[in-house]
Amino acid sequence: MSDGESNTLKYVGIGCLIVGLLGVCGVGACVTCVGAGAGGIMAAVAAPAEAAHGFMREVRTGSTPAAYARMNASYRAANTQADFDARLLAFPALTAATDATIAQRNVHGTTATMSGTLDGTVCAAGGTGCAVPVSFELHQEGEAWFIDAITIEGQVF
Repeated sequence: MSDGESNTLKYVGIGCLIVGLLGVCGVGACVTCVGAGAGGIMAAVAAPAEAAHGFMREVRTGSTPAAYARMNASYRAANTQADFDARLLAFPALTAATDATIAQRNVHGTTATMSGTLDGTVCAAGGTGCAVPVSFELHQEGEAWFIDAITIEGQVF
């Protein structure tokens, strides 16, 4: 092998090493960016989902003033606490539920829609465990999320 061929081979080897290192760094940067993005997405949907779960927890434990406080300002202006409590009685699937399984979470800036099924609800034919569809529409004010609407089995709460 001549000196010219060995230098060419050396340069090709160094070039391959550099390309390999750039590839490893690029993959590492992509994983870091995607990981940060996924964490940001999870954080964005966690707060409105917790507001919905908090509402369910408060209804279940009988803390209806706290559940009422999670409703938006226009709902509270149009409905008293007594109206809210009476409305709860009209939705036995909601009051009997132990929680909600939120399968779909859509957040667009300061608005969110969470939908899924109520857990532990009473079935019309008796027993428990029926899949009762529920959706929550929420909006954010500052750091807090407020419920704009709750739909249970197609009926607006």
